[in-house]
Amino acid sequence: MEESPGSEKFPKSFDYDPFIFLRCHSRNKDPADVQTQVWQCGFEPNRYDSSKTTSVVATCGGNSVCFIDCQSGRVLHKYYTKNVKDLLFALAWTTLEENHINILAVAGSLSTVHLLNWAKNECILEQSFGSRRKKAIHSLLFHPKYKSVLFCGSSDGTITVCKLRYDNNGKYKLDVSSSICGNSGEVFDLAYCKTTDSLLASTNDGLVAFSYLTPNEKPSPCLGHPIKLLLPENPNSTLRDGSKLVDSVNVIGNGIIACKCALHGVIYICDISVINNHEINSDRAIKLIPRNILTWKNTDNYFMYMGSNPGSNILVCGDDAGCIWIWGLSDLESVVSKNVDPVCLLVWPQLSDKYGDQKRKLSLQIYDIVIDKVAVSSSGDTIVSVTNNNLVCIWKRKL
Repeated sequence: MEESPGSEKFPKSFDYDPFIFLRCHSRNKDPADVQTQVWQCGFEPNRYDSSKTTSVVATCGGNSVCFIDCQSGRVLHKYYTKNVKDLLFALAWTTLEENHINILAVAGSLSTVHLLNWAKNECILEQSFGSRRKKAIHSLLFHPKYKSVLFCGSSDGTITVCKLRYDNNGKYKLDVSSSICGNSGEVFDLAYCKTTDSLLASTNDGLVAFSYLTPNEKPSPCLGHPIKLLLPENPNSTLRDGSKLVDSVNVIGNGIIACKCALHGVIYICDISVINNHEINSDRAIKLIPRNILTWKNTDNYFMYMGSNPGSNILVCGDDAGCIWIWGLSDLESVVSKNVDPVCLLVWPQLSDKYGDQKRKLSLQIYDIVIDKVAVSSSGDTIVSVTNNNLVCIWKRKL
């Protein structure tokens, strides 16, 4: 595919060009497949410095995972689930401390967790967390300090805490340490706040925080009772339907989070460090007062996940018109404001799709181009987004 520059004119430090757009999750290797949704992407952490990332990004969509070198645009490895119905919605990276090996966990519609060592192009574990009752895993997250602890958020509202270990046969195994249901319906996204030592879950009944109890406090890692973090009422009266759905949450600083409520058309920046010294009422709820409200797009589409990286100093989020919205985190630290516009808006470029043309597929621009997830490298020089029409989009900062 060939691209033409599609970014509006902004300061150079926030100006990006499209580098390469890849259609690499196609079903049956169809180069014109525009139906497969690519749900998640995440940069590989540096094995010796977790604050930095490598040039490799992992993406998952359909029943496959791709490992892509963002310097060359080349797909280095590709993994397929054994069951074509095992559609992958979630991924998470960790670095095993004992041998500095990077492991990627992926999971999805069949509640099976796959652990991949991409450097050796091998799957080191497949473990099912399913039951007779149909459920999917929507979100995965490794603990930022205890690297072998994995959180799994499911469609039935369950959050499972697992610990990765070697068994007596020298094989990897995930032991379930605890499982808790926050009674908040589906879990869509997970984030961990080191300042408050709490796991955050975005659900269809709002934002929930769980204290994390370490092995020093309990025989095995587990989560405390949930606390509801109450967000403002929908400012968009035309789309106000009583929904409390929060579809994305990110930790962007010391106790500072970004959260996105469906239909609100804004992103809230809140300080949750108050939960450590706040008196919890009988409803176990705390009202959050946003310190910043970021202007975003008014849309009735859901599940466009934000991305951030502490080293990049930016917060990114896509929309349903193929655009990527960028905010500078340093601007948010210096001023408390209720209407913060993005510092940059990357507009969907005009694409030449020879495979789609050959099969007489309709132009990509005919339908909504939903950016399902955006990830940013630690340097901020590379932004990767994935879409509902089977594209992995790599943008590079202008030199």
